[in-house]
Amino acid sequence: FYKEELDGETTTHVAMMATRKGISRFEVFKELADTSAELYERILRILEDSPRPGSGSMAGMACRDDVGTLGFSRAREAFKQFAAGYILFHLLSERYWLMEVGL
Repeated sequence: FYKEELDGETTTHVAMMATRKGISRFEVFKELADTSAELYERILRILEDSPRPGSGSMAGMACRDDVGTLGFSRAREAFKQFAAGYILFHLLSERYWLMEVGL
């Protein structure tokens, strides 16, 4: 978003959504950030609350021994680690110029 704004690009997702909604590009960017945060939390809830193999509606189904009841907890932790690494990569990468905007 930042580099595209500096270049004056008008065909980015943010620019097109701003035009369609009649709001500023910054407002669209904020909406996208808020939506991303909400979806992150939703994914964590889904991974935490999903039925685990060997219980509930999945009882009686054959499952591998290495999956066990912690399968979704492991998936949740793996997702959290992936997201943290993804964010850190973008924060530290000079390509994304985030230091220039105070992030």
